[in-house]
Amino acid sequence: MRGKLIGQIVDEQVAAAAAMQADVVTLVGGLNDTLRPKCDMGMVRGRLEEAVERLAPSCKQLVLMRSPGRSGPVFDRFRPRMEALFALIEELADRHGASVVDLYSAPSLGDPRMWDADRLHLTAEGHRRVAEAVWQTLGLPPELDWRAPAPASPPPRWADRRIRGHPLRPPPSGPLDRPPAHRPVLRGRPLGRPVRRGDLLGLLDHPRGRHGPGPGDGVAPGRRRGGQGPGVR
Repeated sequence: MRGKLIGQIVDEQVAAAAAMQADVVTLVGGLNDTLRPKCDMGMVRGRLEEAVERLAPSCKQLVLMRSPGRSGPVFDRFRPRMEALFALIEELADRHGASVVDLYSAPSLGDPRMWDADRLHLTAEGHRRVAEAVWQTLGLPPELDWRAPAPASPPPRWADRRIRGHPLRPPPSGPLDRPPAHRPVLRGRPLGRPVRRGDLLGLLDHPRGRHGPGPGDGVAPGRRRGGQGPGVR
């Protein structure tokens, strides 16, 4: 589930996954902790070790993951923590015979087209490449080169990606097609006379003056898009 911290993964998912005695278990956790302003890396290390120690003996193959990274001021700020987490993942994999899917070293997954509008979760193409990376790490025959760069094309503007799939009002074709301006109407004031307090009664003729915020004001709730996130699968 997206947004899970390592403590939640261990407390809510690890026991159930271990009880399944599965052929393959994938564990992706700790990255959300490292991206928080305050992070106890000692706690992250301890809980991740606990998860691996419980899962590795319960399945035929445990798969860990070095999550993909990108360039930018936000990720650069947390990169030292991320790399400390990935070093721990390599250490735990060596100790417990787990496989590691190294997405972090693949520049192709840094392509903006691999990331959804929230810039934190992968698109369908990004998930397809991650699935192929896991497939190949398990020693299965490749179906595509998941590390290959995506075909060259102008990357979409971020604003366009935010509104994709939402109906847009076509641009007005002339003055008559334009909606009326949201301006207060000041009644009964001769030209050249300064505005007086009584003139502001004209504001009551304005829909936002009488009924509160109009349709273009305030904050509209958004909807988070679904996707695969950290946890045990």
